[in-house]
Amino acid sequence: MNIINTKKATLIPYLLFSVFCNAQKKYDTIHWRPDYKLTWDDFQGKPAPPKKASVAACNSHLSYTYTFSGGKCVFTVHAIFNRKLSWVIKDRVYDWNLIHEQGHFDLRECYARELSTGLNSLKNINYNTIQQISQKICDSVGIEGSKMQEKYDNETSHGTNDKKQEEWNKKIQLMLRKRGN
Repeated sequence: MNIINTKKATLIPYLLFSVFCNAQKKYDTIHWRPDYKLTWDDFQGKPAPPKKASVAACNSHLSYTYTFSGGKCVFTVHAIFNRKLSWVIKDRVYDWNLIHEQGHFDLRECYARELSTGLNSLKNINYNTIQQISQKICDSVGIEGSKMQEKYDNETSHGTNDKKQEEWNKKIQLMLRKRGN
């Protein structure tokens, strides 16, 4: 699981963030939102050489920023879909393939929420120790998330097992609800 850390100045207006979120269709990435579902148009990358029966690939990662305010460190974590690295072979896919790929992105959001909880529960950290301490949590969540993505693919046979896919769709929605917004 890819986790990217970027420092964010506390003075950047939140308005810019809102404008970015509303205009993100123009950019190469999509921040996960509950009201947005991926479409095949979001998969703009060049298809990888055929591997097994792959007809699509969802490339996403976690990104976090942090600010120090009033002696406290506050983390913001996002699940991000990369349009230019996600690909599809359009003449070989069906609607159910897109549902499966959306599941990968939704799982990434589950782990974004877990990472946010873990990072924001840190106590007594300062600017000098933040990287080392936060990296341990990121590594742990990253490993767990990667294993879950692999389990999702294996149990659903990459979305081809309808019954298992439906079970996972419900499981992912439950995970999102349990981890909150």
